[in-house]
Amino acid sequence: MTELLTGQRTLEEVIKRTLMTDNLFVITGGAVPPDPVKLVGSRKMHEILTRLREQFDYIFIDSPPLVPFSDAVRLSTMVDGVVLVVKGQETTRDALQAACSRLQYAQAKILGVVLNRVDMNNGDYGYYHRDLYRTTAAPEAT
Repeated sequence: MTELLTGQRTLEEVIKRTLMTDNLFVITGGAVPPDPVKLVGSRKMHEILTRLREQFDYIFIDSPPLVPFSDAVRLSTMVDGVVLVVKGQETTRDALQAACSRLQYAQAKILGVVLNRVDMNNGDYGYYHRDLYRTTAAPEAT
């Protein structure tokens, strides 16, 4: 993506077909540029997203963490929606609230949250493991 945004390579050169999944393509991030926020918010980034929307049904962009970096906030203004990824047992409520506030200020559409790296054996998540997941399982045959 860095080489694409800096004009070193074309879109056709950086889009790679995945080996295991048909109709799934990827553009890797590349080297970290000196000023990533400037590149992410550039006219070139808007042009790239416009071209990608013409070619693909869905576009997913993985960004750096929202709170310490401003790239993600900038990206949130260019996409249809944002899915927050929250690290279980580590992301604090304050950090999550700060992330949501930044996205709301940018008028980003928050589509949902993914909770990852959850230790289901931890007592804090016992309710979900014991009650929520059990009640959503298929009913037993009689």
